[in-house]
Amino acid sequence: MTEPIGKACACVVQAERLLVFRHPLAGVQLPKGTIDPAETPAQAVLRELAEESGLVLDVAPIAVGAFEIERLANGFIPGETPERQRWHVFVILPEAPLPERWAHVARGSPEEDGLVFDYFWHPIDEPFPDEGAFSNGAFARAAALARAHLATTIDPP
Repeated sequence: MTEPIGKACACVVQAERLLVFRHPLAGVQLPKGTIDPAETPAQAVLRELAEESGLVLDVAPIAVGAFEIERLANGFIPGETPERQRWHVFVILPEAPLPERWAHVARGSPEEDGLVFDYFWHPIDEPFPDEGAFSNGAFARAAALARAHLATTIDPP
């Protein structure tokens, strides 16, 4: 059996809200992408955050857990087959306030280059918004790991 494909998922949290975006073809998501062979998951999560949101943050991502799931890689490519993925989930706490909303043109992957992602904040204590059927609940699961971690911190954001 082949190893699962490594993914790094960013749970950016500010003022008890989780940064999410609306993908024009695949529903509401968290910034996430494939870990390159020469990267650690922590390096990958910051790179993916920059590629998918435009945010370049000089902070240390906090590893809050990992899980394996079988899901479509993109969810919007005809004929796509499911793949095993291992998601490494990180909480990222920006030091400076971020905008309430913004749009960003994605870069980095051929499937998403040029797509416009609409970023907004979602209350972290509410269920994850509609993420589209293809994701198999992965984004909600990542958000739950972030919530659980923040619930155990002494000084939550």
